[in-house]
Amino acid sequence: MAAHGLDEKGRFCIVVALTAGSGNLERQARLDARGRRLGLTRAEIDAARRGFSFDFCTSKAIALALARDEAVRERRRHEAIRAGIDPLACAKIERLAAKLLAPSFAK
Repeated sequence: MAAHGLDEKGRFCIVVALTAGSGNLERQARLDARGRRLGLTRAEIDAARRGFSFDFCTSKAIALALARDEAVRERRRHEAIRAGIDPLACAKIERLAAKLLAPSFAK
C-alpha cells in the first residue's frame, strides 16, 4: 500500500471485504476474476472476503473500512496511521466504505 494513498490491490481488497455479505454471486464472480487479473491468489481473495489480508497494511485498511461504530472506527484509524497508512488514505478508505455500504449500492 502506498504511503500517500491506496494502491489498486488495496482498494480491491476493501471492496471485496465490504461486499462479501451481499449474497450477490454474480458480483462475487466478477470480483474473483478482477482479483486474478490484479495478480491476487485465490487465498488472498478469500482472505479479503473474510475481512483481512496477508499484507499488514492492507489488513489495517480493511479493518478501518469494516468498522461501523464511530469509536471503533477512530481506534482503527489510529492503528492504520501507526501502520504507515497516510491520514488522507484513511479518509479515502472511510469514504469508500460509506459509499459501498450505502443502500443504493447494495443492490
